[in-house]
Amino acid sequence: MTAKEWTRIFKGLGNENRLKIVKMLYPDRLMTVSEVKNRLGISFKWTSANLSRLAQLGILERDGRGDRIVYYINPKLEHPLFRLLREFLPDVY
Repeated sequence: MTAKEWTRIFKGLGNENRLKIVKMLYPDRLMTVSEVKNRLGISFKWTSANLSRLAQLGILERDGRGDRIVYYINPKLEHPLFRLLREFLPDVY
C-alpha cells in the first residue's frame, strides 16, 4: 500500500465509533445501518454518517439487498491491520 492509501485508512479509523464498526464487520459480516445503530447505541443519523464516511474512504463497501443496504469490509483491504483491530478493541456486541 502507498503512503496515501495508509493515510486514507487511518483518517477513516480516527473515530471510536468507526473503529467499532470496522471491528463489528471484520472479517466478513454484513450489517445494515439499523443493526449497527442498535449495537453501538448511537443515533441513526450518526451511524449512517460514520458508515458513509468509511465507505467514501474505501474501507467499507455497500450493497443493496432488496429494500435495504448492507455494509461490509472492502475485500481489497484485507490486511493484518484489521485483524489487530479485531484482537485489541474491546467487544462491542
